[in-house]
Amino acid sequence: MYISDKAAEDEHVQKELARVAREGKNSFERGAAIKKLKDQMLLEELADTDPDAFVRKEATKRVENQELLQKIAIQEINAEVRREVPARLESQEVLVRMAFHDTDAKVREAAVRSLKKEYQDVLSQISQADSSWLVRFAAVWKLRDPPTLAIVAVRDTHAEVRKAAVGHLEQGELLHSIALSDEEFGVREKAAQQLQDQSYLEELVQNSLEAEIREIAVSKVTNVDILRNVALADEGRWVRDTSVARLEPVEENMNTFCKVATSDPDENVRYTALKKISSDELLVRIVQESHFTDSCIAAIKRITSIERLAMLRMTAPSVLQEVIVTQIRDHPDNES
Repeated sequence: MYISDKAAEDEHVQKELARVAREGKNSFERGAAIKKLKDQMLLEELADTDPDAFVRKEATKRVENQELLQKIAIQEINAEVRREVPARLESQEVLVRMAFHDTDAKVREAAVRSLKKEYQDVLSQISQADSSWLVRFAAVWKLRDPPTLAIVAVRDTHAEVRKAAVGHLEQGELLHSIALSDEEFGVREKAAQQLQDQSYLEELVQNSLEAEIREIAVSKVTNVDILRNVALADEGRWVRDTSVARLEPVEENMNTFCKVATSDPDENVRYTALKKISSDELLVRIVQESHFTDSCIAAIKRITSIERLAMLRMTAPSVLQEVIVTQIRDHPDNES
């Protein structure tokens, strides 16, 4: 039964909706009527006393009476009905009771999500003690108590809960430890993303066995010497690529760029380095020393001096001759 919001404003339509809500031939028909019903007294009656749990659930979604919502939270036997209460309930006291004592995990989760963040003591207890990881996760999401977050981040048995706790941590030493040792990659990754302390980031670059974690650390490290070393020696291609990308195109880094563009085993990394080089002298050197045809071609295309291109043409292998000739032909200084 579809009725538009505008049509539902009509008094006669509301009377028919009330009739269907009471007498509809099945739960779903009654529930559909309840969704458009405005009569709060009838909604309260249905939420409180109707024998059909589905009808009570749909009515509870619309009830505004706070006393009745508190009664449903405490006395309703059907968990699916109780789950609709927290989002509408104003009483933090009753929400705390539901969060601690309701027998249904989804009800406790809904109660925790509706608690105000000021209830840090309650959230702290629930984050460590509830039997359901979903409830603990909801508590941790609102928790801002560093000592409790540290405990949960290390001890909770569920990775998603530990990950949520890590997302609120700031302690560099603990984040570094978690990034290296947690049993779940997602938690280690989150710890690396949270880490800001440069000394621990540098240690992570040097000590993590996972390229993904090293790449995250490299993306934040500011030590130029470490970035150069990683660009030349790390086993992870994306780690090297990130390091090269973070190095500034200044004279002090040109030797590193040249080495990477000449000899890195990965085409993408070589090209990232090559884009940082503007010196014709270095570009010629790459063409002369690199064993990678793609790097040589890319370097030739970046050379701006027609004289250097002409000199290269005299010594370059045949596989490069065509691209050199094309560059000379299309060069703006070519007058022939």
